[in-house]
Amino acid sequence: MDIEQQFADWLKDAYFMEIHYAKVLEEHLGAAGDYPRLHRLVEEHLWATTSHAYEVGLCLERLNGNVKDLICDRSSLHAPFEQPPSTKREIVINNIIVELTTESYEIARYIEIIAAATNVGDPLTIRMCEAILEDEEAMAEKLIVELPEITSTYLELLVLSERRKLVASNQPDFGPARALTRFAPIAA
Repeated sequence: MDIEQQFADWLKDAYFMEIHYAKVLEEHLGAAGDYPRLHRLVEEHLWATTSHAYEVGLCLERLNGNVKDLICDRSSLHAPFEQPPSTKREIVINNIIVELTTESYEIARYIEIIAAATNVGDPLTIRMCEAILEDEEAMAEKLIVELPEITSTYLELLVLSERRKLVASNQPDFGPARALTRFAPIAA
């Protein structure tokens, strides 16, 4: 395999990575329903991911022709898209962790593609991937900022759910009051 073929293969992997991840984010939207800020963030993330797939597809078309003729070889993709089994309650926390982990993977992939594009002399792909890389880094930062807040909200909802169960069961003693320490956002 020569350097141009490896470069094209990495672009193809990035294209299918973005396509597959857009589908994952669509699924995450439903779980984020009780978390309005997270829901907006996932919507933003989905829009950016769809745009990235389109942009990478344009680069592939310049190199290879029609992206609709491409076949996804899932064996070459190792992104952490699949989430670990969890209770239905924990799914929103697992989703944000999967999204943050995936952002790190995407950042590494675009750094790889930028280096390859530099080696094959493709300035258009370099510029496009540098812009996508900035988007991926910005989204990772947003997820890092939101994770403590989402976790605290999740825990508050969990405590409220347990209290409702106690009230419904006519228990006179609710036990010691639990106070959750809220994390202050890392950046405003």
